[in-house]
Amino acid sequence: MPFEAALQLRIARPCFLQTAGFGVPDKVHGHRPTPNGYVPTMADNPSVMNSAGRIHLSMCDWMHSARLHTSASDFLHPETRKQLHSSLLDGGYAGGWIITKRSWADGIALTHAGSNTFWLAVMWVSPKTGSAFAAVANGAGPDVSKGLDRVIGQMIMQAAEAAD
Repeated sequence: MPFEAALQLRIARPCFLQTAGFGVPDKVHGHRPTPNGYVPTMADNPSVMNSAGRIHLSMCDWMHSARLHTSASDFLHPETRKQLHSSLLDGGYAGGWIITKRSWADGIALTHAGSNTFWLAVMWVSPKTGSAFAAVANGAGPDVSKGLDRVIGQMIMQAAEAAD
């Protein structure tokens, strides 16, 4: 079965991810940097890279998918979730996530950043507390990455203040 069909059948549909697709979304352009600033583009990676840089979905669906990695979800068996969140190699990488510890997460935090070089998406998830934070941009590059990190840092601080 092709990867795209398997993803739709085994993950997107059972998880109610109605907007999951491949390639550039219909109504929003990515942007590429030029010496004069960012310019819109409908360019994308070749389809051979569908599993690593061409998947897209709405923010609502993406946040819903984050919940699957928390103890609040029963979609994944606890043992499957544990396996997905356990690094077998040095460096803390497993199942598409960088695994680290953060105080706001009350232990393990998962993070993932994805880009097709014209878009950038960053997510942080606390499996234990069920909190998740995400930011996206329809442009990519070092400055965009730093900006998204700042935005997520502010979200985490605001959530901590609200919880106090």
